[in-house]
Amino acid sequence: MTDTTAKKRILIVDDEPAILFAFRMLFRRQPLIIDECDTLEKALKLIDVSSYDMVIADLRLTGEGSEEGLEILRHIREKKPETLAIIMTGCGSVSVQQEVRNLGAAIYLEKPVGVDILFNVLEQLGVVRTDETPAAGGVNRTPSPAAPALRLHS
Repeated sequence: MTDTTAKKRILIVDDEPAILFAFRMLFRRQPLIIDECDTLEKALKLIDVSSYDMVIADLRLTGEGSEEGLEILRHIREKKPETLAIIMTGCGSVSVQQEVRNLGAAIYLEKPVGVDILFNVLEQLGVVRTDETPAAGGVNRTPSPAAPALRLHS
């Protein structure tokens, strides 16, 4: 029998400190263990030494044209295939989306990502629990009229 009360462990990989901070604030009321890093090398090391339920990685960590998120995804598939992965990018394309899909990511998101959409995806993947009230540790489920359009695949 599995322990459903165990805290899920998530690795967030992004080169922007503001994004890492936003994820910390977003998940602060969830029963999660959050690790974060800002480089490919740190991410690969953490994946090797820890067991993550999910890795959320930015596609580009070192600037225009880079695709370190794909390398992270390849590493996960090779070393920890049971780990779910989400790849996020502000510079998406059909070819990148196809490669992310081929490499086995659970979800591909194009930034900006609305909080309600992100929590809906994470809830569907069994990583977070949402309630009707933020005070209960969940997310307000009132739809945001300004929620951005996203391209998701599962």
